[in-house]
Amino acid sequence: MRKIPRVIHQVYTAGWQRLPEEIRALTEQLRNLNPDYEYRFYDEPAILAWIETHFGQDMLALYQRINPEYGAARADLFRYLVIYQEGGVYLDVKSFCSRPLDEVIPADCELMLFHWDNQPGGQDHKKGLHKELAELPHGEYQQWNVIAAPRSPWLREVIDEVTSRIKNYQPAKYGIGMKGVLSTTGPIAFTLAIRRIPFSKHVHVVRDHRTAGLKYCGVDSSVLKRFKKSAYARLKTPVVTLSERDHARYQLWLFFVFPFKRLHKNIVNETDIALKKTSRLLADRRVDRTPKRRKGWVGAFRRTGKRLGLLVAAVLALTGLHAGYEQLTGNFHEVIEGELYRSAQPDATDIAEYSERYHIRTILNLRDEPRGDWYEQEKASADVHGIQLVDYPLSSSKEISVREAEKLAELMKTLPRPLLIHCDHGANRTGLVSAIYLDAVAQTSDLIAQLQLSPWYGHFPIPVMGRYAMYSSYKRFQIMSPY
Repeated sequence: MRKIPRVIHQVYTAGWQRLPEEIRALTEQLRNLNPDYEYRFYDEPAILAWIETHFGQDMLALYQRINPEYGAARADLFRYLVIYQEGGVYLDVKSFCSRPLDEVIPADCELMLFHWDNQPGGQDHKKGLHKELAELPHGEYQQWNVIAAPRSPWLREVIDEVTSRIKNYQPAKYGIGMKGVLSTTGPIAFTLAIRRIPFSKHVHVVRDHRTAGLKYCGVDSSVLKRFKKSAYARLKTPVVTLSERDHARYQLWLFFVFPFKRLHKNIVNETDIALKKTSRLLADRRVDRTPKRRKGWVGAFRRTGKRLGLLVAAVLALTGLHAGYEQLTGNFHEVIEGELYRSAQPDATDIAEYSERYHIRTILNLRDEPRGDWYEQEKASADVHGIQLVDYPLSSSKEISVREAEKLAELMKTLPRPLLIHCDHGANRTGLVSAIYLDAVAQTSDLIAQLQLSPWYGHFPIPVMGRYAMYSSYKRFQIMSPY
């Protein structure tokens, strides 16, 4: 039996100094509680050096394929590598153990696994239960704590599973945002791999981590907000960097499939419940007589018409709800990773976040409205973060000429990138200029470029609607421009 060494490993890719004071204090408390344990902290440079030393260039390249926006996914892979290679105890930096680890880890333990208290009436009701793990009544094994001896065959299996998922990652298969991390590098992949190898008597499984003194979060929610630990949950970008061809497929999936997957639970199910309640209410008010059903093709035609009408209404309602959601959340989207982004009017907080996360170098402002506080705030924030602000006013209700579109394309070729394009709502003018960029600068396919003017972003290319001028401007540019 391999012994678990007295080593604590913790990771924060942004570095020790970027941790909130409360989390640093929590870490010191953990060290003081375990004076016989060696403590090792890793930031991104330390992680890169460690992986290259112990696993070589191929593993380092695989680690770097994980989108840097998903620091949690990078930390997932690293924790498996470091515990497999060196053994010991890994804990998330926000986590804690109120008892000395020597009291928690049994002497005959080679691998220690914990579940959530997720049964009815438990403190973590339904947490960690995933359809991929339906055969496990208690759901996932936690991996915010990983406790194992070096060279554990279970950790070797985890590494093989996670690296395979990274190599074969597709957003449609594994998801994006929170779901993408859970499936690609997180507890779903971790648990599926662990379960493949039968447990020996040296594997200890604990139903509830609290009984061992482990705390998932040792700080309050206000600290976590400053910490921004879960910001990746809201991302719509791929977890793993994609090839150009796969990225085009991802864009199509993002436009046509993902909205319905995301809205299904919150809208479709709730709508179904509402319809059932309405049906019951109407049934209670009906007279006792059963109406005669229309016979023949007339009745069938009317029933089919009603169903089609309901389907169209449902699609329009879903589209409208999604467009409204995007407006409320800034309508921010990645168009080309590391090169082009689009959004509604950003405020100072948005610009600070986009600068830090996406390293934006230029903002192209398309608004033609009178300048007010919105502009002063944008200009001041851009100056603070060293971002070039370029004004190119357009009207969303007026077509632009092919020459004007070509002039815009030439301008965008000269602007430092990554580039953020925005108007007021991020739907119409922004859609037109993003499409021109993809067509003339990035030289993508016409279909991919044209999708920038779609309901996904809040633009409806319908002639009777007032902003159709943006769509018709792009179609004319497509046909008449030499690009």
